[in-house]
Amino acid sequence: MDDQKQALVSPDSFAHQNVGKRSARVMQDEPLPISNVAFDKSKKIKPTVSESGPLPDEDQAAEVSPVTQKYSNIIAGIVDVRANDEAALTNPLWWGIIDLREERVSPLPDLPRAKQFLPDAEVDELRQLAIAVILEESSINLSAAALLEALTLSDIISLRTLGRENGARGIAGVCALLESESRTNGRADEEFDVRSQMQLLSQHLLNALSQSDFTKAQNLHTDIGYLLQRRDKALDEAIKGSEEFDDRARVRQALPKVNVNDDDTVYVGKCLEDVHAWVHGYNGASTSERTVDMHLVGPLSKAPNIVFSYGETHSDADREEKSSRSDSIRSGKPCDFIFWSHDREAGVGENTGPKYKDHQDKVKTDFVDIIKVARAQHIRLHTQCIEHSGCNPLPLTLHNILTLITMPFFQIVGMRIRFYILIQVNGDVYAIWEWASEDLPKYDSDLGDNLLNRVGRLSNIVIKKAKMIRNSIKLADTSENVVLNQMQTPTKPKPKR
Repeated sequence: MDDQKQALVSPDSFAHQNVGKRSARVMQDEPLPISNVAFDKSKKIKPTVSESGPLPDEDQAAEVSPVTQKYSNIIAGIVDVRANDEAALTNPLWWGIIDLREERVSPLPDLPRAKQFLPDAEVDELRQLAIAVILEESSINLSAAALLEALTLSDIISLRTLGRENGARGIAGVCALLESESRTNGRADEEFDVRSQMQLLSQHLLNALSQSDFTKAQNLHTDIGYLLQRRDKALDEAIKGSEEFDDRARVRQALPKVNVNDDDTVYVGKCLEDVHAWVHGYNGASTSERTVDMHLVGPLSKAPNIVFSYGETHSDADREEKSSRSDSIRSGKPCDFIFWSHDREAGVGENTGPKYKDHQDKVKTDFVDIIKVARAQHIRLHTQCIEHSGCNPLPLTLHNILTLITMPFFQIVGMRIRFYILIQVNGDVYAIWEWASEDLPKYDSDLGDNLLNRVGRLSNIVIKKAKMIRNSIKLADTSENVVLNQMQTPTKPKPKR
């Protein structure tokens, strides 16, 4: 646990090293301008899985930039998928998004994965970046970490006990409960037996001395000595070899670090209370997605400094992205959860509903829809940078920072929630990574970090930096990336009769 916490907070941690590597890789990949002819949908290219990508003809070699060659397999795959408008509903690749997940992972287990379009080293690097983001930004303060450690090591596993204690006396009550539990020894029955024997032998010893029966008193004294030795030996064995004793000691060491007034710590306690209310009120099961959202997902989403809107809220970022490729004004996707950071959309979540047979298609289309919204949120941030800097394309410095920003999103299917992040690979090409999946709490024994702060902090840095260099921009420093041919809104398939 100590090693894990050190990895989360240390500046030399794996997370910082990999983010640095990612930044260095972006700066090394200064791609040349790309002609849109290379992405003309009429010139269909069959995708290949060669690590070096398909080689152009000699006559075309001079016109193909290094970035085109590097990502030629992805480009060819996107062009191939876009030949079918119906694929826009169920295939993220139609939107220029590759999948970093392993094969056969739901939803959409049969779709091609990133390793079919990129070299293994590139796929591993993107995955390591995603893992680094999680390690860096899921770190919590020492107070909340100490409380979670104590909860993990404690023998108390009842949400009812912890939730009710937090509701009655707050974090101070929870800590007092954990402290009290850690002081009780699992060998309580044996200790009580030793104490009762000691009391009995001591009484016999006093009687023997009062009657001047020194022989009997000597024997009783010896028996008491043996009893004390047995007790001390048992205690030494517990101290040296018992994990249970060690865990209880670690609980007592962690509790003094808990600040009962700390916001993150109070949030952990409130989660225990909310989950207890959910389990007690609904027995951990519901066929209504709105019930799950209102009584479980919504309350658990109220982390410190997190702002979100709930209830089929239309995404402004998605509306702008749709309108940019349509002849008319469009409306954004209605999302169950839209997260905000400094007045900007910074994440999205969707509850697809119960895991019924009739919902299989909805699971797929919802999955693609929320990926599109996360992509639109990143595109909108890019547009804001252009507006504030007054330069398009962006300077290389801004481009490199923007590439490091990831967009978090989640999807709930039935009673299982899956967490993802969206990464910009290069230009119009993005990738998704699933970093966690958990069953929502159902039972009293189900003791149930925060990615959105990263988006808020880094997006602020990008906007501020764009304003600073507005009047001192150097066109030679501008970045050029993979630019996919502008697609039109796909035609909706006709309903089957």
